[in-house]
Amino acid sequence: MDMGKPQRITRRTVLRSAGAVISLPFLEAMAQGQSSSESNQPARMIFMYLPFGANMDTWNPATTGKNYEISSTLKPLSPFRQDMSVLSGLQHIRGQDGGHRGVDLWLTGAKLRTPNGDYRNTQSIDQLAADHIGNTYFNSLVLSAKEGVGNPYCSHTLSFNHLGAPIPAQSKPAEIFARLFPPHRQASRKDIIARFQHKRSVLDMALEEAHSLKRKLGRQDQTRLNEYLESVRSVEKRVQVKQAIASRAPVPLPEGVEAPPSNQMPNATVWTETMLDLIVLALQTDLTRVATFATGIDDPHNGGLPVEWPEFQEVFKLTGKAKDRHGVAHCAKSCGKKGIDGTLAQTKMDTFWTERFAYLLKRLKGIPVEGGALLDHTMALYGSSQSKTHSMTNMPIVLAGGGSLGLKHGQHLAYAQGQVPLSNLFLTMLQQGRMDVERFGESTGTLTGLT
Repeated sequence: MDMGKPQRITRRTVLRSAGAVISLPFLEAMAQGQSSSESNQPARMIFMYLPFGANMDTWNPATTGKNYEISSTLKPLSPFRQDMSVLSGLQHIRGQDGGHRGVDLWLTGAKLRTPNGDYRNTQSIDQLAADHIGNTYFNSLVLSAKEGVGNPYCSHTLSFNHLGAPIPAQSKPAEIFARLFPPHRQASRKDIIARFQHKRSVLDMALEEAHSLKRKLGRQDQTRLNEYLESVRSVEKRVQVKQAIASRAPVPLPEGVEAPPSNQMPNATVWTETMLDLIVLALQTDLTRVATFATGIDDPHNGGLPVEWPEFQEVFKLTGKAKDRHGVAHCAKSCGKKGIDGTLAQTKMDTFWTERFAYLLKRLKGIPVEGGALLDHTMALYGSSQSKTHSMTNMPIVLAGGGSLGLKHGQHLAYAQGQVPLSNLFLTMLQQGRMDVERFGESTGTLTGLT
């Protein structure tokens, strides 16, 4: 065997140990000897939801076209201007159920209430896409700020199957990581327990095989493999630190001091970016090609994330009265009567989540795959089903990525408000993802100007 020549390995090569199965990212050695049809990258999709709408005055750019001036809320996305499009004027035409039903219908566009008063949803775009491109270990990844499915008209999940039934969401990074990288042999429980008892990384148990694999790779692939393994290790370490904190005996609290939030992450930034890292890892290793992520739910009493987190507290103080994200959204509309500019708080909240979306795009753009970066083959949708509080018109929408799928970016496209359904965007995404779909929901065609 010629040790100087990189050897061909398959796309489904994994690192196996007694404790875990670790899927690999794309390596050039995987493409050797493949025909062009074999090396075609699949399309991927990510949907990131912002609850309670946005301050549209600081979200939508004032000008349109390719020379638009980016708005203050979207300014964190400036480095990705050529990789994204701002889309305004879109909305669901039938799905105008308003209130706190945004999570239920953002990705379906369904009219939730039937004539006889029953609740009925339809399949969400992510699940239809997963049916076409989800030939992976996981059909899709469904994440949210709150576990489970919630209740009709106040869903915890963005994802609904072909029957319109909700798909339970996950919110705990440790459980999500364990699901992505499960034990290789379920019977080897002693090895699994030992891994946690000795605080050993999942990867440490596979390093010997990784070293063996590296000898079969070229220098560039070896570097890429090392970077990927470090990425997985960093995510697991962050999760394990939070587990360690949670496992400590509780410290007695002084009288009158409330208990700390149950979520073990120290703040919203760490929790959100950990969840996004898990999405990226899942796509990078082709464990799934579709992911939804609700950063909060439209529940007026419990949006899913600890209100005590410092990023939220800074925003609440600007209103002088809001105690949660729902209160911030209402203050943007009503606090002006009391001499408080509530729109400042809403804009600060919107900007925080836009910064997290920028983090996702940076991660995707930094991962090489066949034919470019992972971002080039991933359509990432960011936005909300509401604009101002409880209004489901002129939804805030940003679509990024998918350049290699034929999407044209670097522009603000403004559509006639109330006339173009959001489902037209969904149909465009499905078709650009090479899916044989002629219609989605209430679509009337694909979006003009985007392809």
